[in-house]
Amino acid sequence: MSKGTTEGLHHLLRTQPHVGLFSTEGAELIGGHSMQPEKRSAAIAWLLKGWGGETLDSLTRGDGLSVLIGRRMSLHVLLQPVILRGLMADPLAQGQGWIARCLIAAPLSLAGTRFWRDDALPAVQRPAVQDYHARLHELLRAPPPVMPDGDGCELNPRQIPLSAAARALWCEFYDECERRQERGADLAGVRAWASKAAEQAARIAGIRSVIEDRHATDVSGDAMLGAIEVAAFYLGEHVRLMGQSQESQHANRLHGLLVWMRDRGPLVPHADVLQRSPRPVRDLKAEGVGRLLDDLSDLGQVRRRGEFWEVRP
Repeated sequence: MSKGTTEGLHHLLRTQPHVGLFSTEGAELIGGHSMQPEKRSAAIAWLLKGWGGETLDSLTRGDGLSVLIGRRMSLHVLLQPVILRGLMADPLAQGQGWIARCLIAAPLSLAGTRFWRDDALPAVQRPAVQDYHARLHELLRAPPPVMPDGDGCELNPRQIPLSAAARALWCEFYDECERRQERGADLAGVRAWASKAAEQAARIAGIRSVIEDRHATDVSGDAMLGAIEVAAFYLGEHVRLMGQSQESQHANRLHGLLVWMRDRGPLVPHADVLQRSPRPVRDLKAEGVGRLLDDLSDLGQVRRRGEFWEVRP
């Protein structure tokens, strides 16, 4: 489905083992009922449980107590850049760890290079893509493993251990990601995602192994090597996009604060800036507001005058 409340998804999972949220218009999901301000934190918490395969429980007056064990869910959403930037800069989505659990990519535009070729095949007609689709159909047709004494929808996936070669590669990747998170290193600003990069690689390696052989008994070194390459790609994308999102948000706050101060100029009390400026600015508290004022001062737009700020017209 393309959208749905967390309550609706929970109700659906009472009678099936897994569910997929797939949408080409992600704004439907991001702006949906469950993502409204008063419900947002609870909805994100529910999605995090789904990501981790945890027990989902609910108690309502109409349905009573519902405890769902062994369910799984998938999320694949396409977003416009303006929506993605706002989501990646959302303190709640960041603070609860939702963004850190998503594999996010925004490929650069191919505009200007998409010239016509008479011999070009649509993607769905390419042999490699057709083979991939055929393998997925084979896997989807196979009955899912469930607990024999469960409710019929409680999944019981088998474990696929790492081979010695895969484990050695994974440990090396884990240590590399950890080293690059220390203060001043290139991943220090994205520690939430970087801390999960090795886990993402392990998940990807397991998926790749099953796609190649549904009866795989372990994760091979080649599967792990490919998974690490994929995880490293998404890590690079996260660093790039997070930087763009933070820069865009910072620029918007600077502009909003400057417009607000000009409307109240030429002298604006410092206390008013802290207490009455636009909410996105006030939410930064005194330290964050101070940094914005310092930046405006460096740009020559404002100047401190005791307990007031002088604003250039």
